Amino acid sequence: MPFLIFRNSRYHYLDTLAKTPENKPALLLLPGNSTSSAVYQDEIDYFGKNFRVLCPDYCGYGKSHRLQELPVDFWMHNASVCGALADSLNLKSLIVIGTSGGGLIGLCLSIIRPDLVKALVADSIPGDMIPPEVAQSVVNGRQPRTRFQKRLWSRAHGDDWEDVVDADSRLLLRASLLKCGPYHGRIPEIVCPVLFTGSLNDDLIPQIGPRICEVASRIRKSRVALYPSGWHPFMWSMAATFRKEADRFISDCLANQTESRPT
Repeated sequence: MPFLIFRNSRYHYLDTLAKTPENKPALLLLPGNSTSSAVYQDEIDYFGKNFRVLCPDYCGYGKSHRLQELPVDFWMHNASVCGALADSLNLKSLIVIGTSGGGLIGLCLSIIRPDLVKALVADSIPGDMIPPEVAQSVVNGRQPRTRFQKRLWSRAHGDDWEDVVDADSRLLLRASLLKCGPYHGRIPEIVCPVLFTGSLNDDLIPQIGPRICEVASRIRKSRVALYPSGWHPFMWSMAATFRKEADRFISDCLANQTESRPT
């Protein structure tokens, strides 16, 4: 199993190791909060048909190093981890797809590594901040644990899954009190194209449409695709539709980059 050592912690990640043309980006798939790379095999297989796919386990999740308490700057911290992972593998460019909390990390990575991220799909994000009511909605949705949740989290993290999920819940509640939000007010610094996707019926994020559109309005190259069907996250609840939107967006971005490349 491959691992990255970053700031004295060990981070597990999946890597399809697919050989791609030198000028073609790898694809970084970012799981949502409380999950890990272990539960994204369908997405890895799908996007792996055309890209080398990387999928990390965040600090305290999956097969990565366990922490008693997650850092309140969780999303920016893991963006730094992802940048270090790309550097360790000598990757010069990435297409990033992140869902829910993974979408927040993707936006943070786009901010701190504009040289690396060439396009981003951010799915089912809570907007510019993590409002207390959204954090509480997510935490409430984890009690009582459903049979599906137990299977999902056990597969994602192993025997200590309850400790991992509880730590994630505490993180969300603490982070919802921050005034600066996950992005530290730096959304306008994003220069890569961004596609936002989501369901207007998202069961965890109330008013997701206005929240996403407000963030998108401050990014020069942004698109928004919101659908009346599905639930949270859109990537899973409407997988075929999500993949169609992502494929079209990525294809357009790669075509535009090819046209702008000097000959």
